[in-house]
Amino acid sequence: MAEYFTGINGSLLVDGSRVAKLSDWSFTAETSTLETTTLGEFARTYIPGIQSFSGSSTAYYYVDAGSNVDASTLYSTVIRTGAPDSGPVHTIKLQLSGTPNREVEFKCVVTSVSINCAAGNLVTANIAFTASGALTAASLAG
Repeated sequence: MAEYFTGINGSLLVDGSRVAKLSDWSFTAETSTLETTTLGEFARTYIPGIQSFSGSSTAYYYVDAGSNVDASTLYSTVIRTGAPDSGPVHTIKLQLSGTPNREVEFKCVVTSVSINCAAGNLVTANIAFTASGALTAASLAG
């Protein structure tokens, strides 16, 4: 069955829990190139090298009826008074719901959190993360 996806299909899960009030997420996969050109060749040649993955999301700064801040586990990774943890802290799953679900999942380090407050707008938090290691699930591309 042919299918288009829209923003309503997207979700972000942090350590197995869905971030409820999210306006968007993005994902980038990159592969570096390693040069294999040898002396005497007149054109450069390359092979694939090391992969890297990163992403970001924008969450609404939302407090539920129990005074819990949505996505606070991501915020507190960067907005804290103590030293950072020594390794990847969270497992992120970026998902498109469909038949079947399309998703990528990886362990990550949260690299930045930016809280944005403007008159006439909801308060949002932009969150950036970088994967540590290989993807643990990958079905967005196929």
